[in-house]
Amino acid sequence: MDLHRKSLTVNEILIALEEDECQNDIETTITIFPPDNCNDPLTDEDSGDEEIVTLGNLPGSQLRGEGELSTRFNRCTLVDERGEDNGDRDQEATDTRAKKRKVSAQKTKTRRKRSVGGKKSTDQTEGSYNWAKLELNVDSSSPFLPIYDVKNQLKTPLEYFSLFYDDEVIDMFVKNTNKYIAMKNFVGDVSYEEMLCFFGVLLYSGYVDCPRKRMYFETGSADMNHDIVTSSISRTRFELIMSNVHVCDNRYLDKTDRYAKVRPLYNILNKKFVEYAPHEEFHSIDESMVPYYGKNSLKQRILGKPVRFGYKVWVGSTYYGYVLWKDPYQGRSQVLSQYKDLGLGASVILSYADVLRTIGDHPYNLYYDNFFGGLPLLEHLNEKGIFATCTMRENRLKECPLEENAKFKKQERGSFDYRSDEKKRITICKWNDNSVVTIATNSSSAINPVGLVKRFSQAEKNTLQ
Repeated sequence: MDLHRKSLTVNEILIALEEDECQNDIETTITIFPPDNCNDPLTDEDSGDEEIVTLGNLPGSQLRGEGELSTRFNRCTLVDERGEDNGDRDQEATDTRAKKRKVSAQKTKTRRKRSVGGKKSTDQTEGSYNWAKLELNVDSSSPFLPIYDVKNQLKTPLEYFSLFYDDEVIDMFVKNTNKYIAMKNFVGDVSYEEMLCFFGVLLYSGYVDCPRKRMYFETGSADMNHDIVTSSISRTRFELIMSNVHVCDNRYLDKTDRYAKVRPLYNILNKKFVEYAPHEEFHSIDESMVPYYGKNSLKQRILGKPVRFGYKVWVGSTYYGYVLWKDPYQGRSQVLSQYKDLGLGASVILSYADVLRTIGDHPYNLYYDNFFGGLPLLEHLNEKGIFATCTMRENRLKECPLEENAKFKKQERGSFDYRSDEKKRITICKWNDNSVVTIATNSSSAINPVGLVKRFSQAEKNTLQ
């Protein structure tokens, strides 16, 4: 039975637990709610290692935020009527449960290890890499030629917006919204112009923040009068569209797609992203979070990120941040069948590589982090004629004879070592920076030339090269 549930700040809860001397007999649960600045463009990040986040790494905004403490007494040792101590039996039962938990945790850990790279293919078998300390001369003779398009030379924001939200997209919104309104037996079709005004109010609300949507339509006070909104669309029509907006027919949804209700919009926008994209050589793939704190089975919680709660979206973009492709994350079920053996991370990278191949056969360079990184993925990108550079986790190095991170970290700062597989055209390099960094690549000039960088020395309290 819960003894108490009291709303406190996270910092107050942690202080109370540190001062409590009877924690051994109490089971404690801490619920941390989003901080006040959760919707700001930039929020505090957790300190410490990204892979291991503890309560000691929480930022100030989170410590000042609201939390909830739940406590429960553990089962006490009892003495029966015959004077026999039941503690031994309780201890035996506890030990049995502990063993079961240990076995269960071990099985879970094994499953996680297997799921990192998916099923093993022939390319992932042990001993299939021949590592040697040599530099590779990767053939990159094909020059990267930029493609210029007059559509990329537009001047006004409205012209750029109209490229992506053109008549085809607006008509899709109008048609399916009116269809949904008719299904609910509401009166009043939405027009093309009203849908444009609806989008305008949404964009305007991103720059002018109000606590409630209805405040954009207030006219009673001078400080809350938004003429640009009230002169464009009425509050009643805006709320009608807001509660019924659709981009597809709900009667014909793909049951295997958890984002089926917005999939048509993603498909058409991805097509237009590629159509109007500036042609660039260097591309990056990573995850992006859409803030959301409501109830939904697709909502993610990721520690150590500026936005911790929301929808996770895979994003592929150019060096300057132009988005060519995005795909909402919905679990391992979204892995394409042709890339199933490589796992989720590799499937995301190869899907984006296929998008780039629709533009043309050009020597693109991809960059991504250790969530996606793997040696079989680099081999598949070699087959597609695409270069890539990524950080790597130590358990994915395929017996590469580089020193382990724990030992390598003891070397002098700036030290590095590398190994290459000439046949598979892959190079792995480790160097000791603030921590040990491991990078794998299939591109040319992987190691040399070596240059100098500026780093702050904690020991000497100065910036060194």
